Amino acid sequence: MRGGSTSTLSNGSPNGSPDGSLGGGPGRLEGAFDVTRAPDGTMTGNLVLEDGALALPGAEIGGLRGEATYGLFPGQPPVIDAELSAGRIDLPDAAFEEARLTLRTADTRATLAARLSGADGRWSLALTGTLDDYLGAPEARFDLSALARAGAALWPLLALPEPSAGLATARLTVSGRLAPLTELGDEGSTPARWLARAVLDGHLVAELAGLAYPGRAEALSGDLRIDGAIEDGVVTFRLAPAARLQVNRLDPDWLRGIGLPDAVIPLLEPGATFNLEGRGRASEAELTASFTAQISAHDGARVEAASRIRLGFAEGFALEDLVLDNLRLAARAIPLPGLHLRELQVTGALAGPPDALAGDLDVSLEARDVALEDLRAAKATAALPVSVRIEPNGYSLNLRDEGRLSLEMAGYGDTLRLEAPLQATLREASATLARTLAGAISLELEATLAVAPVALVLARKGGGTLRQSYLLMVNLDL
Repeated sequence: MRGGSTSTLSNGSPNGSPDGSLGGGPGRLEGAFDVTRAPDGTMTGNLVLEDGALALPGAEIGGLRGEATYGLFPGQPPVIDAELSAGRIDLPDAAFEEARLTLRTADTRATLAARLSGADGRWSLALTGTLDDYLGAPEARFDLSALARAGAALWPLLALPEPSAGLATARLTVSGRLAPLTELGDEGSTPARWLARAVLDGHLVAELAGLAYPGRAEALSGDLRIDGAIEDGVVTFRLAPAARLQVNRLDPDWLRGIGLPDAVIPLLEPGATFNLEGRGRASEAELTASFTAQISAHDGARVEAASRIRLGFAEGFALEDLVLDNLRLAARAIPLPGLHLRELQVTGALAGPPDALAGDLDVSLEARDVALEDLRAAKATAALPVSVRIEPNGYSLNLRDEGRLSLEMAGYGDTLRLEAPLQATLREASATLARTLAGAISLELEATLAVAPVALVLARKGGGTLRQSYLLMVNLDL
């Protein structure tokens, strides 16, 4: 600091009102301050920052201005009233057009207000907070609001893809009791460990409006509401039943690129609605939750899934194992090439490391209007108990008990039809579905099928029919 003056009171305490500038190091500050100290040890002062700039690791701050008054009283909490603003803050992936910070303390209460906004008003963050008994065990309340439009630099900071159109808003409110602030400086303390000692309740509301992602999705809209709490180092949360996302169109090439089969893509391409609900708890070692999800396509096709889920974490929150218990999957009214899937039910459990899940599932299905090559049937049903293994490159299935298959009003081409439903027992079966390096899907299938006595009607070339009964045993190797 250059310039200004100082004087000495009769008791030897300094009284000064310097002004000037401070330069060098990480930046430059210009302003003035005064300090007064009374005989009883009380200190009061005022700081005026007229202009300033700082070059910090990962950030450059310009247009610093502000004013602060403070008072230090023996045996009493400090009194602070400060306002600070910055005309611009440049980060590697973003820039703030304006930043404002207000801090006030009186008695045992501290209040904080902060606002950050981006260029052209494309995004903003606003925070207000209150701490009662901030020198002891603070009772806290914070309110954070955020807005981001297309083109905002906030998207990469949130690790979210940037849309070409639309906006997103979010509001988070948190209240409860914190651990003493002084513990943040204890040896071995980290912000996460300090926060784990808090008792807090929170509520998050996020709304999406017309987000567009060219080459992926158009007009994504919806809202999510999450209630949460922290106590004894455990986080609990609940996703409100009203959680809903809707997208008007999904790009078929993108759907194919994320691994969906071609038969499913036409169902989702026009768009879909996603409904979510769930609750759970999390600690440093694991996350457990139960959830239900429903996907509805515009043509009435619907898929529902529900499960209890457990995620086990290694050091550093690396995912170590995954358990899906009480798994239930249902698909209804799905038109597929060669048949109309009226209903598919899958129940069971899967467990293991994320790249090698395995478990037992029970699969049942009913299909109508089957037309696969020359095979025709008005109705087809199946019940298959299988063991499944899911790996990054594909799936393997093995029949763990006998399965049941049936066809009603079935026929093959123009020459063969069944007079009664065909009933078959699947004695043995194994299948491997894998993705090749070129991205194609390969299928290997081995099965032994025992068919109950069946009456066939064969059409003769010159007219008329021939009826015969057969007992069949079929071995498949594809």
